Amino acid sequence: MKKGINVSACDINLEPLPYPDNSFDCITLIAVIEHLIDPYHSLKEITRVLKTGGTLIIGTPNVASFSNRIKLLLGKRPRTSFDAGWDGGHLLYFTPKELELLLTQHRFKIASRQATGNLQLLRKLFFNLTGEFIFQCVLEK
Repeated sequence: MKKGINVSACDINLEPLPYPDNSFDCITLIAVIEHLIDPYHSLKEITRVLKTGGTLIIGTPNVASFSNRIKLLLGKRPRTSFDAGWDGGHLLYFTPKELELLLTQHRFKIASRQATGNLQLLRKLFFNLTGEFIFQCVLEK
């Protein structure tokens, strides 16, 4: 512990989270799920340590964004990241509908959804074509 902050490290791909059941009111997973080897294991662990009625904030790039669809039509590889490495080290790709299905399989209800970036009115109207999105989810019984 340094400066009053407790930190624990684990490999969320393989290991159980080092916390007891029902430990947290809120968990954030921003720009993480697309890097995981096994999101089923990770979400199972998150549902274990999150309290029923707790909140999960999860965000990821949208592989089916408008710009990626145009790239595919032009015969180019879509990208969801411009970080170093092959597509920023992304192992998995999601659309809003696919991520919502995965989350509902793990007892989450989508409470709200938001596209990231400017021009929010357009992004709200064309949510499934936006570049990145964030869901606020509630863990149900």
